Amino acid sequence: MKNRKIKNNSGLTLLEMMVGSALLALFSVFLVNFVMTTQKAWMIEHTAVPIRNDAKRSLEVMVKEFREGDPSAYGGVSISGSAPSQTIVFSVPREVNQSSILSYRAVTFTHDATQKYITRTTDGTTTIVAQNIDSLLFSYSSSDQIVTATVGTSKATPEGTTLQTTLSAQARLRN
Repeated sequence: MKNRKIKNNSGLTLLEMMVGSALLALFSVFLVNFVMTTQKAWMIEHTAVPIRNDAKRSLEVMVKEFREGDPSAYGGVSISGSAPSQTIVFSVPREVNQSSILSYRAVTFTHDATQKYITRTTDGTTTIVAQNIDSLLFSYSSSDQIVTATVGTSKATPEGTTLQTTLSAQARLRN
């Protein structure tokens, strides 16, 4: 009888191990790159949403007041200051009867560039409307009685990228 050698094919060759390791390394590089890109996008969005919300919230408050404003009361609308910080003063009816407006209250929106917030002052009471605001600019068209407010915000991400948002809104003084 002849001795037959039985081949044992249960192991891997060196070439198969090297190809498998190379494929695993390549997959790992793509996976790490994907995770880092996703993390950076999440960090940017996590930073961008709050500053966008601050700008949006401040514009909503101001537009609501502008729509209540009276362009003919006490000299109309007054804008002072220069970029990036301006102040607007206008009047809103306080007491109204069936035929006329009995009294007005002055409303002032001011930007504090050092503290980076917008304040609203009326009747001697000042409240903070929004924080993290870099700029506040106003324009007024007396022919159309439209006030335009532009709010600028910025914030640095932990990675050092600075995100900036600028939002504008218009409202017609209608009282």
